[in-house]
Amino acid sequence: MKRRGSPVGKAFYIAGLDGFSSAGGVQEYTRALVRALPDARYRAPHDKCGGLRDGGGGGRGRGFGDLPPVLRAPAFAVSLVVDCLAGRVTALWATHINVAPVCLVAHRLTGVPYAVAL
Repeated sequence: MKRRGSPVGKAFYIAGLDGFSSAGGVQEYTRALVRALPDARYRAPHDKCGGLRDGGGGGRGRGFGDLPPVLRAPAFAVSLVVDCLAGRVTALWATHINVAPVCLVAHRLTGVPYAVAL
């Protein structure tokens, strides 16, 4: 089932692991990408919600780091796939290989294009 139509009301999504709650090469890349694409939305299983607002996410992100560790990945996956199914996503960009399978599932269910940065 492929979604077609106008991108009005839709957003480009960046899926990362923890771009705002820790330091490192992938996290720095994710932060730079989020800042460079001001209209993009950001999802991350390990970021805390406050870190997204205060760390440069600009309130456009959703982190699941406040949840117990066992619930973070499932909540992240469900949130991303539901947004795709609801037609709110124009494309997905995975900034870490560990979130690529969720992007693949979303792509297969909805036809939303995705890319993985390696």
